[in-house]
Amino acid sequence: DFSNSKYDDLTFNENSNLIIIDINDSYTLPILTKEGYTFIGWYDNPEFTGDIVTVVNKSMKVYAKFEKVNE
Repeated sequence: DFSNSKYDDLTFNENSNLIIIDINDSYTLPILTKEGYTFIGWYDNPEFTGDIVTVVNKSMKVYAKFEKVNE
């Protein structure tokens, strides 16, 4: 939930699973929930390659990766 004042510097675009971060401090990125999906983690690129990002301490974009749950 990004309504918490802790996340005032984060802009979340739910349609693209993108957060734009404009900070001068460090943030631990939240674990997201989305019905029918499992949250995999945050990445610094839309291809979801490389290491998962958990903490940011500079202005950057991060992308949430989800995988559809098999029912």
